[in-house]
Amino acid sequence: SSITVIGAKEIENKSAFNAMAILDDVLGVQVDKQGANRTNVSLRDNVDIFTTSTLIMLDYRTMNLAGLNFFDADASNLSNIDLERIEVVRGPASALYGPGVGAGVIHYLSKDPFKHPGTTILLQSGGFEKKDKKSFLMNFDLNMFKMSFRHAASNDEKTFGYKFNLKYAENEDFDLPESTVAQFADDIKDVSGRVVRSIGGKWQERAAARGADATLYYRPSNDFSLTLTSGINETAGNFLTGSTGESRATNRQAFFQARMQSKNLFAQWNWADSSPHKADQYAGFGYRSGVANGVGSKQTQLQVQYELSFDQINTDLSIGVEHSGAAFETNGSTYGRNENDDDYRVYGAYFSTKTDLSKKLNLQLAGRYDKFPTIGEASFSPRAALVFKPSNRHSLRLTFNKAYVAPSALNLFVDLAVQDIGYGSVWIYGNRDAQTFNNIQTTWLV
Repeated sequence: SSITVIGAKEIENKSAFNAMAILDDVLGVQVDKQGANRTNVSLRDNVDIFTTSTLIMLDYRTMNLAGLNFFDADASNLSNIDLERIEVVRGPASALYGPGVGAGVIHYLSKDPFKHPGTTILLQSGGFEKKDKKSFLMNFDLNMFKMSFRHAASNDEKTFGYKFNLKYAENEDFDLPESTVAQFADDIKDVSGRVVRSIGGKWQERAAARGADATLYYRPSNDFSLTLTSGINETAGNFLTGSTGESRATNRQAFFQARMQSKNLFAQWNWADSSPHKADQYAGFGYRSGVANGVGSKQTQLQVQYELSFDQINTDLSIGVEHSGAAFETNGSTYGRNENDDDYRVYGAYFSTKTDLSKKLNLQLAGRYDKFPTIGEASFSPRAALVFKPSNRHSLRLTFNKAYVAPSALNLFVDLAVQDIGYGSVWIYGNRDAQTFNNIQTTWLV
């Protein structure tokens, strides 16, 4: 594949408020600024706020929420001072990384305590210029602040180590046109019609994020390693989507990762619990509809992979299985009538081979089968590559890939009012009961 690797020195020399902005000048990577300190990223594809067809990973853990293709850098434990390198893989990669990877992979790899011990503190402050309407002078507003802290240590034998990270960030958001703000609701109501808070039709500018995580490393030998990571992150801020318009969200995400490698066996289990704030005064909502909403989910992922070598035919083989799933909870708001039947699961099995045909020519083959019980479908993603390397600095690749992207849980289950038009509301409704050319019936509710 076409790959770019960003090293620790380049990361340290970049002045970026978040880990996504580090990629702003990488070939083939599109970084969209969607707020004063909110960004999203895509490779060779379109991008919406939070959702992306690019797979984002940190230390082999998938950061995109299953079923949503959702990624929010603020709600993750990405830290600029705890990154050793970033690997960017362009192009379809379902055969190697699973369904939904139609554009590429961005893999962040953090610093371990064995090579990077010590304490680091990073303070950042900044803003943007606004013109004074009376004096026509430019005022520089320092309305962005971020603090990051990292500490790491290990024993003398380099068999046991630990690290922990802390972060806090706050900023105001960009202003909106008065014509847009004029359409905002005064009161925010839940699905029962109860007023949970009042915003007076105003744009809530302040955003904030905070988080903490800790990691334990156990490496008694070169043949075995065990890594345990846990953390929690909280965010509050505005976002904009093509379907629901201007919205505000609060989110708390706790996660746990256990990763083990024993000789040729690799296994990991990931768990994440994401939920909107339950207090009325912090409830998420749509500015135009005035309806409180939010999506909570419990995510799990299990991966097992084994490596085999066939020296007689100069071939290495990897085989593996994977299961990922999500159970959603929106309290009758975002998924409405679909609330009790909105689980999303994917089962997959894959293989990958590399055969050295000569010292300069190799053949790579891979394939992955995935089952989607939610929509009753399955897919097979093939991959083939013939690679010629006349020298270490030159290569010629002939590749074929095919990737599958299943409908997201939001596409399937959403049932939400998005615009109050005075005498009623405009709703969006998911396509759970698929309307196709063979099933053209649909139901209208007036």
